[in-house]
Amino acid sequence: MLSARRATAADVEQLLLLDAVRAWAADRGAAQLVVVTAHLDEPERAALRSSGLTVASEWWAGPL
Repeated sequence: MLSARRATAADVEQLLLLDAVRAWAADRGAAQLVVVTAHLDEPERAALRSSGLTVASEWWAGPL
């Protein structure tokens, strides 16, 4: 089980950046925001969920 942690200044900066990018993209007619993050980065995933984003896909990759 993951333990709860306090938001850091970096967390707040990330959310402010996400809000700024969202506004910038919307002003230019974008219809969707796509953010890539690591599957096991639960703090980042929680921050994205709290911003109203949802998981749309996961990618699998391998050597050619």
